[in-house]
Amino acid sequence: MLLEGTDDPINPYGGGRVTIFGFGDRGTVLSAPASARWFRQRAGLAADPVADVTRRIGDLDVHQQDWGAPTRVRLVTMQGAGHTVPQPDYRFPKFLGATVQTDSILDEAWGMLNGR
Repeated sequence: MLLEGTDDPINPYGGGRVTIFGFGDRGTVLSAPASARWFRQRAGLAADPVADVTRRIGDLDVHQQDWGAPTRVRLVTMQGAGHTVPQPDYRFPKFLGATVQTDSILDEAWGMLNGR
């Protein structure tokens, strides 16, 4: 499962150089879609997702793609979200970016890991 914010100031959604707000060099990463593709290919799953939905959660659009049945690879793209964990209680510092303020994404992740 990959939970990725499109406005992450540390780990770029589109791939590239990872820095801590422009300082240091932590190497490079694949884009979030390329990372999901890497896992999907390693698992031998079809190219087309079995689920591909977008929903509005709070102020952000959340796009979810699942491969495999039961789900074996999931990419959750949180449009406009930063380097945060979706949850309702903790307020991350603003410099980390917006977050989805609900437990629903993590509850669904837990269900996926438990075969639900």
